[in-house]
Amino acid sequence: MAKKKNNVININLDNPDDINNFLNKVVQELISGQQGAQPNPANPFVTGFSIKIDKSGVSISDNKQVPNQNGVLTTQAQPPREPLVDIIDRPNGVSVIAEIPGIKKSNIEVTSNGSNLKIVANEKDRSYNKAIALPHSINPHTASAVYNNGILEINLDKGEYSGKLVNIKIK
Repeated sequence: MAKKKNNVININLDNPDDINNFLNKVVQELISGQQGAQPNPANPFVTGFSIKIDKSGVSISDNKQVPNQNGVLTTQAQPPREPLVDIIDRPNGVSVIAEIPGIKKSNIEVTSNGSNLKIVANEKDRSYNKAIALPHSINPHTASAVYNNGILEINLDKGEYSGKLVNIKIK
């Protein structure tokens, strides 16, 4: 049966009865929780989970393979993700901080035309793509970028520039 410890639920995926009992319990809790429930942003009602199992009953969520129409496991191409980004408007510039974990620095490209910033990062199993309209005109030639532990920090100085797209070097 499903065991709950520290808000983590462990289910024996080898036993279909455990999975069925767990899913029935979740549905019953959702139905009973809906009656007279008031929205509470601190404790959202909607929760979710995903289980993918191939024809032999083996979980396939970890190996990023899914059965095609004929039931044959194939690797599914992941669409580019949009990284989480913070844009900080400073008195003499703009800072952009992007979360792009699992990417080598050499596989990240940052470009700007003075009013927009584009971040593109590609690895074999994941990719990120984000276009950002900047709050001020900036000079991309004075920009600096640092990538460390999955965090890309880009500092852009205010200035006038309306030239060609400029690659920003990442340290």
